[in-house]
Amino acid sequence: MEIWSLLATIGRRWKVLVPALVLTVIACAAIVLTAKPNYEASGALVVLLPSKPTTQGSDDEPVNPWFTADASAGQFANLMVSAVTGPQFEQRVGERGVPETFVIMPDTVQPAVVHLKVTAPSAQVALEAYAKLVEAFR
Repeated sequence: MEIWSLLATIGRRWKVLVPALVLTVIACAAIVLTAKPNYEASGALVVLLPSKPTTQGSDDEPVNPWFTADASAGQFANLMVSAVTGPQFEQRVGERGVPETFVIMPDTVQPAVVHLKVTAPSAQVALEAYAKLVEAFR
């Protein structure tokens, strides 16, 4: 019996229900037609330290301190993320054609993993920008 009382109420209130339904359909159609898709290209970089330190040839030749210091790959990954979040890196990446909508962040579970994500208006632009970002990250 409850369904019949519900239908009777809808029948009495059709002057409010129909315009509300029409406005809802128009609003949904406007959102669907005007919304532009965003494409994301994302991936993860695993930071690995060399298994053997590089030998120093002479006193004048610089040696990468990460090759000789007792440091973890997670610390190195965090330092890399810190280095690439500054304006100098953003300028270098911008010169390569990467859009401003990119994110570089360390993994919270695996400390030696760095996540990269690029957002662009088309799939091809997102993939190209991601490749340029990875190249700039090196």
